Amino acid sequence: MKKICFISLKSYQLFNPKIESVFGWAEVQMALLAKELAKHKNLDISMIVADYGQDKKEIRNNVSLRRKVSSKDPIWKRAFSLPKIFLKINADVYIKRGITLSCGIMTLLCKIMKKKFVYMVAHDDEVDGKKDIYKHRYAKYIIQYVFHNATIIVQNEYQQTMLNKQGIQTKLIKSGYPITNTTTQQEKDTILRVSRSKKRKRPEVFIQLAGHFPQEHFTMICPSASGEKKYHTHIKQLANKQKNIQFIDFVPFEQIDTYFAKAKVFVNTSISEGFPNTYIQSLKNQTPILSLCVDPSHILQKNQIGIVCENQPKLLQKNLQILLTDKNSYKQMQHNSTNYIKENHNISTTAQQLLETCL
Repeated sequence: MKKICFISLKSYQLFNPKIESVFGWAEVQMALLAKELAKHKNLDISMIVADYGQDKKEIRNNVSLRRKVSSKDPIWKRAFSLPKIFLKINADVYIKRGITLSCGIMTLLCKIMKKKFVYMVAHDDEVDGKKDIYKHRYAKYIIQYVFHNATIIVQNEYQQTMLNKQGIQTKLIKSGYPITNTTTQQEKDTILRVSRSKKRKRPEVFIQLAGHFPQEHFTMICPSASGEKKYHTHIKQLANKQKNIQFIDFVPFEQIDTYFAKAKVFVNTSISEGFPNTYIQSLKNQTPILSLCVDPSHILQKNQIGIVCENQPKLLQKNLQILLTDKNSYKQMQHNSTNYIKENHNISTTAQQLLETCL
């Protein structure tokens, strides 16, 4: 039996909804893949998660959850606790998403113990050698060590191109999501943003946009990002001053789909992303996407499922007006969304591609 272990500390809430803890879309993807692979009878799937006061070992959704240190502990403590749990689990393949010190340690451990380490690129910033992530001490050395010694999976064509230029071989596996019924009977009555309150995600742009459409209802689902609590408080105060914005600090993952189903338009204001799961959730619910600048692999433009605004807030305002008033274009985008999501982002296909990479 093949043993595959995911490392995703903040994914625990996605297995136990009683835990109210902030997670990102990287954690969502890891949890979805682990659950899907756990359906295979010939696979032993485990995941290393953070300490939220749960038992050291739990089985949920046929995934063995192994408690590690708290995600609040110092990075060095989290990273150097890995060898002990690594030896206990003794998996054939280890999978992690998002560059940290522990990625370098896992790459080294797998090399020594002749195990396979699969690294999944989480963000475009990891691949160009210029963004803030490379400014941290030793970060560029860890990143390059991982890229040249692990099996690398990318989310989009940009990531693949940038790494191929460095002589790094990659496999492109699109983000996946459970695809069931892609039509919605819900009344669409709000304009939605779902993202943490990180400065690079520019939530203030969404608040400013709402100010130009006082007749429309806007919803911000905006959990506090790690290390940016003051900024979160500032954004919450700004949003609460706008009468047409509903600000929500946290929504459990199993409830989030209802918000996408009710959204007329989904708005992304980030500077950059990898491949947002929120795009898949939007398209699954026939909700067109309005993006300030993020369009991974140009999917919005090529498939006519959204509008990209060239990083110009004025175009964001103009194009939202178009989406709200041009019914023919809107319905065509909804139709295109249904076709696109079925063909490209089914979690069963994504999980199978990942499994083939692990074998």
